[in-house]
Amino acid sequence: MGESCTEAPVAIIGSFYVKPMQRFLETFEELAVSAAIGTIKEFKGQLSLNDLDAIFLSSATAANVIGKEGQYAWETVFASNFGLNIGLHTFSKGSEALHHLMTEIKAKESEVVLLLGCDKRSDEQYFSDISNKGIDPNLRLWNWNWQNVYACTAAKYLYETNLIHDDLITMAINDKYNSTKDPTKKLKDFLPLIEKSEKRPLYDPLTVDDFASTTFDGAAGLILCSSERAYDYVKRPVFVKSSTSVTSSSEFWNQKNMLSYPALAKAAEKAYKTAQIKSKDIDLVSIDTKVTIIGPLVLEGLGIMEFPALKKISKYITILDPEFNESHIRYHNNLGNELIINPSGSTHYFGNIPGVSGLYRLITLYEQLTGQAENQVNNNPKLALLQEQSASGMKQMVHILEVE
Repeated sequence: MGESCTEAPVAIIGSFYVKPMQRFLETFEELAVSAAIGTIKEFKGQLSLNDLDAIFLSSATAANVIGKEGQYAWETVFASNFGLNIGLHTFSKGSEALHHLMTEIKAKESEVVLLLGCDKRSDEQYFSDISNKGIDPNLRLWNWNWQNVYACTAAKYLYETNLIHDDLITMAINDKYNSTKDPTKKLKDFLPLIEKSEKRPLYDPLTVDDFASTTFDGAAGLILCSSERAYDYVKRPVFVKSSTSVTSSSEFWNQKNMLSYPALAKAAEKAYKTAQIKSKDIDLVSIDTKVTIIGPLVLEGLGIMEFPALKKISKYITILDPEFNESHIRYHNNLGNELIINPSGSTHYFGNIPGVSGLYRLITLYEQLTGQAENQVNNNPKLALLQEQSASGMKQMVHILEVE
């Protein structure tokens, strides 16, 4: 397995994102620059564009699909807005960009940087060649191959655990409920779908239609600096305690046990060790739920829930008050500690936008830890965990965040 784990000498001091699940008229370059400038403006005058040492851009489009000609175009746009001397680095995933910026700050090559994610999935020109088998499948749009695999995995999970279809549907409905933008909608508006067994919902986890939407645009930015300078800018910075990336040698369905991610347990173990914490210490966790069955697999791999996690989640959801209107799951471990799972909704809420959705979820954890979230789920959270993965699950990334 390929591994990397860093005790990050960095802190998050600011954030900004455009409204998720939207289609914008701007070009890719314009949307990216708008998000970058928006992040600076959100910092309320404490920083200017000239204060940035580098921009780390996370975008599957910019890094892998547009090509050299397109890359030159957006580099030119950034240079005209930020100056020719700013360092510009491009990656296909937010976690990769985060890893590299931490290394650069640790080496004192940069002090204040912008972590930016942007993609235009509504614009066909950026993924017209997405079926090209020469492109790394982890960087392609979500496709039917992954959907078939996960539908089979969901069926095997039910078989191995003696759980029933309704347990899986319950979690899918919760994820779908989490994605609603209508504040008048409550969980009771979705749960009756379970009873309509003669007509399965479109997002049934045993079909190929169970996945978060990939056809929207997205852009998000975070400002990070060295830990030593964090309190110079804000009263309550969020420190990245550890950042781990592990890549397994093959897809999880080629392993002895296709109900687990080989790289995830290793990534979690290294992240906990570097941060000097245990899974029971975590207050908030944001996991990748682009497909329903990924949720329980990840919670088990992180050591947060024992197998079968789906049983515990389904039980929790089905006993909720029908008037329930929170977009997260509250879980109490064996020690009685409360853990909030996906405090601002699942991946369905932000959309499955490669290179961007992880940054959306990172920002929600940052806002929860600093008390800036609109739906504050915990009065005094201290530790948060962000999990990201590739489409196949071969690559697993775990980040531990802490506020003092």
